[in-house]
This record gives sequence, structure tokens and C-alpha cells, in this order.
Amino acid sequence: MSAPTAAIHGRGMWLNCSFDLESDELYSVKWYKNDTEFYRYIPRDRPPAQNYDLPGVVVDMSRSREGHVYVSSVNLSSEGNYRCEASAEAPSFQTVVGEKEVKVFVIPEQPPSIRGTRAKYGVGERVDVSCRAPYSLPAAKLVWLVNDQEVPFSDVRDLETLFDSEGLQSSGVAMSFTLRPRHMAGNWLRIKCVSVISEVFLTSSEELIVGDTVPSIPYPETSPDSPVIEGGLPKYRMNDLVNLTCRSAEYDTPPELMWFINDKEARPEYLVRYELQRYPRYAASLGLRFTVRPEHFEEERMHLRCTVTLSHVLNTSSAEASIKNKHRTMSGLRASTDGDDASNEGMCVLAPFFSSLLICLALLEL
Repeated sequence: MSAPTAAIHGRGMWLNCSFDLESDELYSVKWYKNDTEFYRYIPRDRPPAQNYDLPGVVVDMSRSREGHVYVSSVNLSSEGNYRCEASAEAPSFQTVVGEKEVKVFVIPEQPPSIRGTRAKYGVGERVDVSCRAPYSLPAAKLVWLVNDQEVPFSDVRDLETLFDSEGLQSSGVAMSFTLRPRHMAGNWLRIKCVSVISEVFLTSSEELIVGDTVPSIPYPETSPDSPVIEGGLPKYRMNDLVNLTCRSAEYDTPPELMWFINDKEARPEYLVRYELQRYPRYAASLGLRFTVRPEHFEEERMHLRCTVTLSHVLNTSSAEASIKNKHRTMSGLRASTDGDDASNEGMCVLAPFFSSLLICLALLEL
């Protein structure tokens, strides 16, 4: 069977159930969502195809046939586990079953918005701006670019994620930095906020548990997709330097690595970033470097975890502000969107911590 792992809110989706009963004759094909039947096809019945009302599953009977079902106008209630059962006639009565989890994504119709820009800026002045994404599901990841260059993490601060009554989320990010002459090359400063909504299709972790009196717990056996932690010491005590490197396996799409300390995302200043390997396949490395303090231990142990994530970008959009030297006026805000879903050609891929987000920027240039 086949079903989309990512269904877009407001669009339709196909549920396809193909089967090989060898020499047996087909008795029925039935579709279920979360164990509740919503469609059946029995060749001997008249009509052979029937559907049953189920929230979130509106079957278009004019387009559906046999085991192939078209669900129109996906909504939040469409999310769930879909199962297809194909059964044969006597004497074998064999049944073939397939199932898949479908997750619903809500793509915003508008780009993010930049706030806080002033009409005039001069070298040495502070630029304090914020960017807020429209409500979506999941929340969009936001990244700042200044003159098409990634902004240092020390200049960026995440804002509170907002929730609406339907559970949709609006993410926000702030940026603050002092304007330098290098920012105003050509008398222009370009500020861009890029919003990315992606579907995660692989997540794998490697964990190291250490203490100040007991040796590190050995790494558990990992799958080929798991990252590898290198550089750990047998023990860590107060004021010791933790200097680890997490390396991903090689993939066909850029992986994203993240460090966690006691299940909390590591602070940006603890991270050591390395250039992404692109050939022959993508691979990433991310360092973790900090001095051990009392707050790093919980019950005399410190849990260090590195997680690798692979994603497909479903939607990208951006807002941009172009700023001239002081005594010149703001040229205004511009926005661009690329709302194609992941099945379209030209899909870009979410790169680790947006360090390679310029892979996608060709789609965003105005």
C-alpha cells in the first residue's frame, strides 16, 4: 500500500492498495483509519464500492476505484494510522494487510513578517528586529540572513511560540547586532528572515552517560543511521573540559545534528560547528565543548546526547528588508514564497542548523 507520510491541509491525498492474491479471486478490499472502517470494495456487491462517514476522511467516490481511494480536502482530523486489508475468496481466505501513519501539515498562506526596522540606520547603531511566522503545523523554523550570510548564533534569540485554538503554532526569532561598515557595502544592508516547514523522516540518537565518580557508561550498539560520539573521557569532574565530536553517517540529503545535555538542547556557545561534507554523500559533524559545572549534573550523572535528523522541505517563504545608510529612507519590506510540496521537482533540503541553507536560496531570490 502507499499513502503520503505528509498530507497537506486543504489538499487531497491518494490511498493506494495494490495486492497480489496469485490465483485466488478477490473477495474484498477494506480501508480503516485508526481501526475504524471508512471504505470497502466487494466485487460481488451492487454497488461494489461503499464508503462510511468518518471525521477527516471525505472519500471522493467518483475518483476512487477498487483499492485506490481519493480523500478530498484533508484537515487536521485526517491525521492517523491508515490500514488496507485485501482478502481472497474461498478456499484460501488469505488476507494481505498494509498500514501507514499519515501526518497532516498546515502550510501558511503568507510569508513571515519582520518588525522593528527603522527608517534610518548609521554605523555603530544597534539593529534590533524580530521575525514572526504565520500559524502553521508544525511550527516553522526561522533563520536570519544578513547580506545573504548566516547570522552568528550570539546575535539571535528565539521568541515564545504562540498557539491558536486549533493547535497551530507561530514561531518567532529576534536578532540584535551593532551595525559595522562591512554590513553597509554598497550602501545597502539586506536583512532576510527565512521560514522553513519540513517533514522529518529519520531521527536517530547516540547517548553518553558520565559521572564524576564512575566511569562512562559504554556507548550502546547503534544502527547504521546512528551518529557516533568521539572524544569522551572515562570520567568527568568539576572544571574538567568536555570536548566531544558527533559525526553522522553518510546520507543522500543533508543531516542536522543537535546536542542535548540532560535532555535540554545545548547552549549555542557550547557548540563547535564544522563544514558540511557534500561529496560523495552528505555527512555532518558537530562539536560540544564546555567546562563542567555543578548545574551539568543530575543525580551525580550527566547525560550527553547527539541526535541526527533528516528532513524534506515542504514549504519555504521569506521576508526581506533592504536598508540604506543613515539619512536615506527604508526601501520597504518584500516577501517571497515557495509553497510547492515535497513531491514537486526542484525541492530543496533542510541543511544542518541552516548552515547550508543557501542551497535553498535560489528558490527564494526576488
